[in-house]
Amino acid sequence: MEDTIKTNETKKGPITLGFKVMTSGIAALLEDKTMTHAFIAECFQRHESCDYGVTCKEDSELNDKSIPYKDRIMSAYIDPISKIKVWIITDAGWQTTTILLPTEY
Repeated sequence: MEDTIKTNETKKGPITLGFKVMTSGIAALLEDKTMTHAFIAECFQRHESCDYGVTCKEDSELNDKSIPYKDRIMSAYIDPISKIKVWIITDAGWQTTTILLPTEY
């Protein structure tokens, strides 16, 4: 399984993120400064407040329908500087939210 880094639990918006986790691919982009911590924080904040980024209409609607049942929620964002797409997935049950590169899924 991929390397992960866990951070604290949060509850600020309609979605409870649980433990926030990043994959080794995201960590590497942060380490070599290809992506910023500010962008990562913004993505988590947008996801938590039900701004699903660049997901298609059908996926956004599915996310909204999943909220009352605490089913899986998925968002996608594109870093404005590097143009790299990231995904954020909150697992069913909302215990963990992971930010990852689409190639790491």
